[in-house]
Amino acid sequence: MARLTLDENGATRRFKLNPGKLTIGGGDGATLKLASNNVADLHAELVFEAGVARLRPRPGVLPPTIGGKAVTTETVLAAGQFVKIGAATISVEYDEGEGPKGQKPTPTTTGPAKAAARTAAVPVRAKVPGHVAQAATRVAAEDERPTIRYQRREIKKGVPTWAILSFFAVGILLAILYGGDLWGSATTAGFNPFGAKVRFEEFWKEGDTKGAAQVLEEFAKAELNAEWKAEYERMRQLLEADQSRSSKGLIHMEATHEWQNQLETYYRTHLEGKATRPKARLFVKRLLSFRDRYPDHEQREWVDRMLTRFSGVAQLDEPSTLADIQWEVNRFTIAKPRRYKEAFATIEEFLGRATGADRDEALKLKAETENSQKELFEGELLGAAIYYDKVKYPDKFDPAESLEILVQLVIGMADPELADDAARRLVQMPEVTVLEGYKRERSVTFNRLMENSIVRARAKQLGLVD
Repeated sequence: MARLTLDENGATRRFKLNPGKLTIGGGDGATLKLASNNVADLHAELVFEAGVARLRPRPGVLPPTIGGKAVTTETVLAAGQFVKIGAATISVEYDEGEGPKGQKPTPTTTGPAKAAARTAAVPVRAKVPGHVAQAATRVAAEDERPTIRYQRREIKKGVPTWAILSFFAVGILLAILYGGDLWGSATTAGFNPFGAKVRFEEFWKEGDTKGAAQVLEEFAKAELNAEWKAEYERMRQLLEADQSRSSKGLIHMEATHEWQNQLETYYRTHLEGKATRPKARLFVKRLLSFRDRYPDHEQREWVDRMLTRFSGVAQLDEPSTLADIQWEVNRFTIAKPRRYKEAFATIEEFLGRATGADRDEALKLKAETENSQKELFEGELLGAAIYYDKVKYPDKFDPAESLEILVQLVIGMADPELADDAARRLVQMPEVTVLEGYKRERSVTFNRLMENSIVRARAKQLGLVD
């Protein structure tokens, strides 16, 4: 029976792989739920048929990678081949008679892949973040509590001594024949261009752009001859192209996630059937905002079609009514993430022109919203403390969850004192270094965090902003 191994956040879980389809993603609908932030609700499918596992990435998501290379089409997984999806790494182990034709079954492994080791500290989203994350939902396991199985290592004969000596002799000869000029080209003391190039290629293959960039900084400081300058330029262009593709992929994934949760789900939940003006009005506002920010997204046609269908019902050319703002404030303060700033701005705009009973109701709504903001803040702080207390609540201990709660309070609170209170708690956490992951993978959230002077000052210390 084939087995699936999942390595995520330093934890390893293994499951039986039964014939059929396994969906992988960060949403509740995924069979194998991951905690990484840069994982779509349904990110990929793993189909196990006739003893062979095939990975099928879903369209519109940041592609999984194998050996640092993006996978965009259906791919047969070899035994022991590591697939990275967000901060998680999965691999398949086959028994005798299974797997791609001609490949031997692989022994059971228990530790995380080398490719995942360098990124284990990258934060991931549970409720969301970025890079330390909540435990993933258990799925299709061997029993209700999957366990890590160990197999006795087989004692294998080592490589003969004569072969090792021959290998090094050949390496030295090649270095003398072909590497003499290059070796002497870097005159900076202690800098080894050959070793640096090897490290760069290893980082790049594993998708560690930060490590690769640090190696290039070493090259930039060294004195290089023409050959090594050309090699440095080649590596620099390679990294820039990879970073550009990665950035575009993350933006696209962020847009797709917004479309799924803020538009498509909203439509199915509130607008199928007879649409009311308040609900249609908020929907059209979201459609217009999405189209402006992501004009080339693959769902552009769907967005335009919905605008044509609901613009007449929404009547955005008319001033909002009390019913309109009541619905909007409800969505801003009930749906996650909470957006009290937008809620109060909506109320204040209405109060600027409301009279009589409508004004009285709007003032009442404002007072209720202020109370709910304070109650939410106190309750969320208590939750953050519980998730961060390993002594009192070992079963609930989850620094990522605690940090994400504080992040949402910083960007969601309209009261500056409450937002600053959460910000001061946030920047004192050692895990705040995951802000780097927010900048890379959750740019919208990162930019909103940077509006807070306390968090921005900490990000500046981390070298994330000027």
